[in-house]
Amino acid sequence: MAVEPLAHLDTGGDSPAIVFIHGMTFSKQTWDPIVDRLRDRFRCLAIDLPGHGGSTGSGADPRAVVARIHATVLANAVVRPVVVGHSAGALHATAYAAAHATAGALNVDQPLRVG
Repeated sequence: MAVEPLAHLDTGGDSPAIVFIHGMTFSKQTWDPIVDRLRDRFRCLAIDLPGHGGSTGSGADPRAVVARIHATVLANAVVRPVVVGHSAGALHATAYAAAHATAGALNVDQPLRVG
């Protein structure tokens, strides 16, 4: 069964890729000010998590969310991105980096000890 990629913005280009993952109740537009500053030096993919912005579905299953992030990365022929996540999106970025080849992961404003 194919995994559906998420709605996203892709600035294109051959530069190293950065995948931006927003927090809960936000959308890929959260990253617009950062993407605007980086788009000439990096390929930026800003995604909408399931149930946010242009992405359908539920974000209740973290493994399924990571699978959809990976489907988006693969659909855009990105290899070893840096993944950046904010708040709850940082948990997805960390889980993505644990499961898939990345050049790095950045966790913004989310402690990994959520318990």
